[in-house]
Amino acid sequence: MIVEGDVYFVTGWPRALTESGKGSRTHKFLHFITKLAECLPTNLRLLTQTSTSVAWGDEALPPDTDLGGMSGGAIYRLSEARLTELTLVGIIYEDSIESEYVLARPLSLIDANGSIKRV
Repeated sequence: MIVEGDVYFVTGWPRALTESGKGSRTHKFLHFITKLAECLPTNLRLLTQTSTSVAWGDEALPPDTDLGGMSGGAIYRLSEARLTELTLVGIIYEDSIESEYVLARPLSLIDANGSIKRV
């Protein structure tokens, strides 16, 4: 069940963190925990707060990082009872650095072949 205010785990590979070398490109995987700000039948909106994010690993997300490129990344609901339990609930389709939100489509809009239903 998807519930506004619950805690979610957001994942993806933002272009801004990509490192290019001679003949190679390294994409860094980003993940963060946040609350679901809005849940609609066709849209999930999760607050990113990149301007004030706090690192919980070895590297901090640089302030105001553009999260463009995270499309296709997964959104998981965290279980408060079992912290090791993740439930896939959506797929990212857009981010907004200005409003500090990531937008995702709920899994109910994903067809069996992996395509997203038009809304």
